[in-house]
Amino acid sequence: MIYQKHILFFLLIMLCAVIQTTLTVLLPAPLQPDLLLALVILAGLYMNPAVGSVYAVGIGYLQDLLTLSIVGLFMLGRVIIYILGNRLSHEFYAKSAPAQVIVIFLLGIVDTILIFVLSAIFGQDAHFKWYMLWHTPLRSLTTALFGVPLFFVIKKIWE
Repeated sequence: MIYQKHILFFLLIMLCAVIQTTLTVLLPAPLQPDLLLALVILAGLYMNPAVGSVYAVGIGYLQDLLTLSIVGLFMLGRVIIYILGNRLSHEFYAKSAPAQVIVIFLLGIVDTILIFVLSAIFGQDAHFKWYMLWHTPLRSLTTALFGVPLFFVIKKIWE
């Protein structure tokens, strides 16, 4: 039965990757949600650190491949965001939809700053432009709003 949860979560990751890449064509840049980021944050809520961190690395690697960035940029970023989300879930009760909107919104902003810093460390300044910073609040909000249905799906799978 435990394998069923992992298979369903893996399929959810693949579905979110397809939807996310499709939405990049259909929506303008500030409105494109980062569904894989929302999955990493929500995994921090329901999974123990050993399992969730493996998923965070896998989702980060998938995002590295999809964005054609330096391998490790999103992997490291997603692991850090997973750890922050996991720690936040232990500090206060975050297993409600309104709390998830707030957590995903705030960690979305932290994620953008983190990716800017990591891209500078990796020497990949061309991948992220400074003008994209104004997209961050709106993109984090759309990620948080798209994260609500994901929250209910993961809650159904994992509980």
